[in-house]
Amino acid sequence: MKIAEIAFKVKPGSQMYKNFFIQEEEETKFLALAFRFINKYFGKECDHFFKIAPQLSVSMSSEEHEKFKPQLLKKVDVSGTRTIWTFRQKSDMNKKWQDEVCKHISEKRLYANRWWHFDFPGYGRKSVAMWDDGCGNVYGYYYAENANINEEALPKDIELIKLSQYYAAIENFENIGKKVEPAMKGYLANSKSCIYTVGYTDAEGKTQEIQFEISHECAYGTAVRKLIGKFNEFCKENNLTLDSLTYVKRADSNE
Repeated sequence: MKIAEIAFKVKPGSQMYKNFFIQEEEETKFLALAFRFINKYFGKECDHFFKIAPQLSVSMSSEEHEKFKPQLLKKVDVSGTRTIWTFRQKSDMNKKWQDEVCKHISEKRLYANRWWHFDFPGYGRKSVAMWDDGCGNVYGYYYAENANINEEALPKDIELIKLSQYYAAIENFENIGKKVEPAMKGYLANSKSCIYTVGYTDAEGKTQEIQFEISHECAYGTAVRKLIGKFNEFCKENNLTLDSLTYVKRADSNE
């Protein structure tokens, strides 16, 4: 059995690079519309988990479940401790979901980068990942059984890097993330925005602060990368590095 394991960076400006951010942008648009939909039709007594899907699937309180029961399918999904109910395709709520959320979304854009790994050789058991660090770098990992990979067989949109470089990039991102995450403790994806205060060390060794507004109409990881990205742009403009970041606080927090 031949096994292939590679790491890579996606070339900026390539179609794969564009597709990665097209999908992320459309997912964020979907979430923004979905959060407004949930806030409009469901109560505030619980945090509602929903699927990015053309058919309305959402967790709900026992009171909401009783209210909507005639519109629900019998089959349920479980995600952790949450029970996810799906509305019947022709139900009133699913029609509203279609009208207020789905019809404003491009399915082509929403799944623009979903099957990127199909462009790589190999079959059998696979492990794949593609992610960005918030600073414009998109990294990828590909492992496949029954593959004999050479550069000629790989997509032209990628640049191979050493596995050690890939894991170093993950470590660097996680180290920055550890400074950001405490401020996002209890993060709720919703239709609101929050002000985050970033503490940093300037060129003279003094502690300074700057604030950024981050929309919560996105997944937690996306919000973290947005904040890192905004601070990275600030660093470029002021001859600083990401390592100058010392702490992050949410402006409405006393911590």
